[in-house]
Formats: sequence, structure tokens, C-alpha cells
Amino acid sequence: MSCMGFEDVAKVIFEHREYLDGSGYPNQLRGEDMSSLGKILSLLLDYAELRYGKATGAALDHEQAMLVIQSNGHRYDLGLLPTLSSLPLEVESSEDVSEMMLPIFSLREGMILNKDIYSGTEILLLSKGSVLTETLIGNLLTIERNSDEKMLVSVRFGDVVDIEQSGPDAI
Repeated sequence: MSCMGFEDVAKVIFEHREYLDGSGYPNQLRGEDMSSLGKILSLLLDYAELRYGKATGAALDHEQAMLVIQSNGHRYDLGLLPTLSSLPLEVESSEDVSEMMLPIFSLREGMILNKDIYSGTEILLLSKGSVLTETLIGNLLTIERNSDEKMLVSVRFGDVVDIEQSGPDAI
């Protein structure tokens, strides 16, 4: 493979977490700035994470995963969905994941913080047991964008009905 071939592969790898709407990372590329293979890889990885439960903590069947993908259609090339839908991934279930360390961009509404989150200046942002909402995740994304470090958050999955949220003023 020529040096240019490695550059092409590297570009696709760097695009694997980019989304058409610019909400991905590391460069917040928009659709027209992404390669076709980058768009495909981004969609396939998100689909696989949904099927294996890495995105939500619970493995989803093919239909459920496709519904999540469709509900986030602004992130993907929707022209790829018919092909993806025709090739369902068979997933064998294993032990349920009860705790994970995730970057902020992977957090989803309903996840429960397993440890307190502190700012770089040791200010408590969210306390252990807080149930994540879209607003809280958005606030964490903003804080991370304004800092020099990427944050990893310890979350667990469980019955969110029994857990109290820290409140809207937590961050």
C-alpha cells in the first residue's frame, strides 16, 4: 500500500466518530467534509454499539437499533439505512454491563453517574447517583469544549425511577 493509501485509511479512522451535523469529534466535521467511508464507518459503529449495549447499557434488537439510528437521522447518511437494515447483526448476549467509563459524547439520557464529576479546578459539577438528561449532557459537552482535557465519566445502568436527579441547577 502506498503512502497515500495509509493517509486515506487514517482519514477514515479519524472520521469514525464524526457526524453529518457536525456534532462528532475530533474535528466536528459536517457531511460535505466527510469521506463516504467515514460516513459508513460512523453509522456501522453506532449500530454495533446499540446492538451490543455499549451506547445504552442494554443490548437492542435490530429493529430497536434502527429506530434509534432513524431518530438521530441528522447524524447519518440516511441513504445507507436500507443497506444496513438488510444486514442485521446477530448478537449473542453476554453478562450485562453494569458500569462503564465513557467520554462525554457517548453519554445518553437515563444513564446514572457512578462517581462524582469535578471540574479541573475541583468544583463539584454533578454528584454520584445523578440521572443524566439531555440538558446535563449538553452542559458537560460545553464544559469539555472550553477546557483542554477530554473527560471520562463513570456511569452505571439501572432503574432510573428509583434514583433522584441532582436538579436542573447542578451544573
